[in-house]
Amino acid sequence: MYIIKIMLCLGILEISTYLGMVFSKKLDNRVKEYTELQNILIYIKTSIEYLGLDIIQIFEELYGKYKNMNFGILFKNILDEIRMNNISLKEGIEKSVDKYAFMFSANLDILKELGNNLGKSDTITQINNLCLYEERLKEKIAEATENKKKKEKMYKSLGIICGIMLVIVLI
Repeated sequence: MYIIKIMLCLGILEISTYLGMVFSKKLDNRVKEYTELQNILIYIKTSIEYLGLDIIQIFEELYGKYKNMNFGILFKNILDEIRMNNISLKEGIEKSVDKYAFMFSANLDILKELGNNLGKSDTITQINNLCLYEERLKEKIAEATENKKKKEKMYKSLGIICGIMLVIVLI
């Protein structure tokens, strides 16, 4: 009987610790996704400014670059939405972001807003808009990093403490 009780207590402690680690990992993923989104914006800006590519070509290249990652799936879906449903870039981005938002820890509203401005104006205006979005992403990265620093240790500790509390209650 005591062996079962001890095994159960260890299992509860292990599960609660794991849950604390999962929540802290989400904070880390948010920072990584914002950083990757910033890299994508830089890539788009460079492709427009120096290569003179149109948005569809850029999204095809981004799909190729991120093929086996969440952003690759997102860009593939954006391209599919535009081609199959014959809709605008803005609508394609909005539908795809709404459809695949569950895959990301980061808030992708910046990408939705970007769809409003890409491909609708001259090159200089598009580059200026991309620079503004880049600045906003820097702020979001700083905010997410600070949030991670504040809460990561708390989530890990809280998982362990909750597990210990449950074990004490069961004993």
